Amino acid sequence: MIAIAAAAQALGLAARSLMTRGSVDGLGWLPNGVVEPNFDPAFDRRLRELMDWPGVEWGIGLPAGSAVLLGPEGEVETIGMSFVLTDAEGDLEPLT
Repeated sequence: MIAIAAAAQALGLAARSLMTRGSVDGLGWLPNGVVEPNFDPAFDRRLRELMDWPGVEWGIGLPAGSAVLLGPEGEVETIGMSFVLTDAEGDLEPLT
């Protein structure tokens, strides 16, 4: 599965709505997770807002030029710098 920008965001439990400036249900293909594309760690408000969606336990922030590859057995491979958040009030951690 390859997805970029809004398509990557739609794979999570929730995605930002361009129509309402709120959030909408995502496809849920990332169990308990959300994705924020074009992510800037200095401005992480949108990712933190997605973390408040019911059932969300983790979020990935993907800056431009970065990628996260998720394998069927739980493998994770990163290209470029990406970030993970496990709590809306927690600290961003580099995803390695």
